[in-house]
Amino acid sequence: MDKPAKLSTPKSATAIDVMLLVLPSLAVWLAFADLNGWPQNDDPYYGKPVQWLVEEGQFQLAAQKGELSASTVAHVVFGAASSLLFGFSYRSLFLACIVQQWIGASAVYGVGRVSGLGRSVSLVLGFTFALQPLIFGNSFTFMTDTPAAAWVAVACLASSLAFTRGSRIWLLTCSLAVAWAFWIRQTHLLVLGAPLATLISLKLVRRTSIPLVSGALTLLAPAVVALGVMESGWIVESTSDRMHTVVSDVEGVSRIRQMIVAAYGMCLNVGLFGLPLSVLLIDAIVSRRSTMDATRRRICGAAAVAAVLLLAAPFVMTQGGACVTNSTGNYIQNGHAGPVFMADMDEPGRWGTLDGVEWPLTVWQILTVAVILVDGLIVWWVASLMTTWWRAWQRRATQHTEPSAGPQQDVSASGESDEQEFELVHLAVGSFAMSAVGAVVLLLIVDPLLDRYLLLFFAPILCAMGMILRISGWRPSRMCMSCTSVLLIGLYAFNVVYTHDLLTWNDVRWRQVQSWRNAGLQPSEFDGGRDVNAWLRLAEDRNSHDRPGDTSPWWSGSARLCITVGPRHGWEEHAMLKWHSWATGRDHHLYVLRKLPRKSGSTAAEASSENL
Repeated sequence: MDKPAKLSTPKSATAIDVMLLVLPSLAVWLAFADLNGWPQNDDPYYGKPVQWLVEEGQFQLAAQKGELSASTVAHVVFGAASSLLFGFSYRSLFLACIVQQWIGASAVYGVGRVSGLGRSVSLVLGFTFALQPLIFGNSFTFMTDTPAAAWVAVACLASSLAFTRGSRIWLLTCSLAVAWAFWIRQTHLLVLGAPLATLISLKLVRRTSIPLVSGALTLLAPAVVALGVMESGWIVESTSDRMHTVVSDVEGVSRIRQMIVAAYGMCLNVGLFGLPLSVLLIDAIVSRRSTMDATRRRICGAAAVAAVLLLAAPFVMTQGGACVTNSTGNYIQNGHAGPVFMADMDEPGRWGTLDGVEWPLTVWQILTVAVILVDGLIVWWVASLMTTWWRAWQRRATQHTEPSAGPQQDVSASGESDEQEFELVHLAVGSFAMSAVGAVVLLLIVDPLLDRYLLLFFAPILCAMGMILRISGWRPSRMCMSCTSVLLIGLYAFNVVYTHDLLTWNDVRWRQVQSWRNAGLQPSEFDGGRDVNAWLRLAEDRNSHDRPGDTSPWWSGSARLCITVGPRHGWEEHAMLKWHSWATGRDHHLYVLRKLPRKSGSTAAEASSENL
């Protein structure tokens, strides 16, 4: 087999490949320039601090009703750097996210090249990262999910270079990348578990030249310092008061049921992440199956079948109801990067709705079946990896306990000898082990477990799958790469269509808000939705406390005008906002409602319900 390729060889080819990875997002960013850039979902809590930093030179994180939003220090700094170059606007902030998406995709591509994969398969890995709907969609918001996942990918590249080259400098780089990701999303400190487990595993079999103690300190020190600075209050006053927003307060049987549903949704997400790789995984199984011994084939086959049957059971029992939608903790419903919050906060069924812009249930059911099958493919290869790791570990341990009659060599999954693949086996196992432990931690603590939280594991799993393909000794056929290209093009089309729809809808809504502002209305007089209200409220009060006399959710108690998806009790239709959807090919509408005068005989409870 070929030895793992150096990332810089050839430089011209690598530069071309890396530039290709940014083109899909950059093309959409340029094409939709006329839609401007407006806050969405939780964007105000991340965008306002950038505006304060750029325009006033003051670093201060935003707060939700007096509670600190999140540890977004690195995210704010990156956004400020983009704004200094191009001026503050949400288009600049989106570009900051797109640049970080590009960094992450390039890092995943780099892992493929370092592992020894060819340019074409490495590009598939990079595009799989860049075109994953949650990654792509969140690149057109200023939320933290895409940037945090991107820096985790950088950590994966650094750790692969560290172990394949025996370099503590790259271990340090890995730790710094994790620390930076931690300063964007606190959960991402868990990523250090993968390189740490790999280091320990390799030292147990005396395979790495990196000393255990100094290597562990190199890995842990920067991240521990980042954690200490974050919790010291020097930069961020406090982050602990936000835990109650994600920690479940449900106990007993109900909590167990929540965890089962969340675990099912988590598994569907893993299959969804791996969908663009499905043809590669099938081709690799077909091409390498004949070289595997019968015992390994039976183990891998049994594991894959068991996984498919286990995941298919809820789908069949619910007659296709348990599918890839937000009912399993998914944000990907309708292709949007998060729930759509307008003035319908008292109507949870409308939170992900854009006036009927959605796929039919049948499409989601077909996608769910495909995702379950992809999960089976992934389990097949994980089982193959584990058998390879166990045999390699035993072989290496035996070399140090028994006299040798001649030179010993490690055996890869393909049955061929390749000394340098030993590190890749341990790296892949470490990545899967970290992901499994991290998933259990999230299941035990977080509710609801939204799919964007799982982007923490996306890059490690994707990089590990690339390493598995390299270890297998497989080479892709032209037909395989052609089918994979079709999948990626289809995924890109999906992203473009639904990104257009989300930006168009948001643009129409904000233009209505701007017209109210131009007419002299105060923010307290209208309800444009949670994100609109939060953006305007933060301009009045950086801690966004309740307005005097208004304790309603999201400061809408005094509103006399609002924008909604549908009718609202106690309000009358004032106007309709029209926008065109590419997904459905037809016009859709938003309601502009005006509050009806309260009847003199209405009760206090009725008045309170009208204010919701």
